[in-house]
Amino acid sequence: MKKKFFILILLCFLISVYAEFEETDVSVASMALAGAGSAFINDAQCIHINPAMLADLKKGQIYSFHTQAFSIDELSTSFNAMAHYIPRMGAFAVSSLDFGKNDYRENTYSFTFATNMFENSNFGINIKQLRSNIVNTDRASATSFDIGFTGVLANTDYAFSVKNLNAPTVNETVPRILQLGFKMKNSEKAYTFFDLSKVDSYGDIKGKVSIRLGKFFQLGDNFYAMCGYSSNPYRIAGGFKFEIGSKWVVDYAFSATKDLSPAHAVAFRMNI
Repeated sequence: MKKKFFILILLCFLISVYAEFEETDVSVASMALAGAGSAFINDAQCIHINPAMLADLKKGQIYSFHTQAFSIDELSTSFNAMAHYIPRMGAFAVSSLDFGKNDYRENTYSFTFATNMFENSNFGINIKQLRSNIVNTDRASATSFDIGFTGVLANTDYAFSVKNLNAPTVNETVPRILQLGFKMKNSEKAYTFFDLSKVDSYGDIKGKVSIRLGKFFQLGDNFYAMCGYSSNPYRIAGGFKFEIGSKWVVDYAFSATKDLSPAHAVAFRMNI
């Protein structure tokens, strides 16, 4: 009973501070880079990061992700996606994102389309159905849109996205999230990522910008390591990617803050 009471209090705190359908890590690579890498993640993981990156996918893919915030089961997040590429048209994906359990749940169902507009320039859109289910409260829902752009400028990859562009209302206004990212090549096997992220809650654009730095290293033919830092909220993170042949990929990440237990995440990808 005490545990359930604590979880309800924590949920109320999270909702009041971060709002419903706040930015959620559903990508192990993004989590390992502490939220950086929006100009890097170009497979089914990118749907809720920057949908334009999906245009770089040239094959079908199935992706499955799971984690628990602060190691609490009731704050678990699961994400499943299936993406497919159609030549001369672009890439399509469908996905489901589930957060919470029992007394509080958020569900996001999305359809994503991305295509190449010009040489080295992509556009993507994510159409989402948001549903919130809070104990002893009527279920609420709304439709939301994400848009994203990617390109190359002076040999540097860049990406820009706006999540929840229309700022819909579920139980409360869902905040917009703006993100600008850059990918810089250090060598054939190392990259640096620099991202700026801003939450526009209820039209308030005066809050702090989150500065995010990430590093990506190829340590072997099939093994890659990642690490990252975020300023707001503060967190450090790391992880790895391991390719099993040409079909399977296993990802792992951890993310640590100052006062709470580290979060761990594992994801599986299958190329089809």
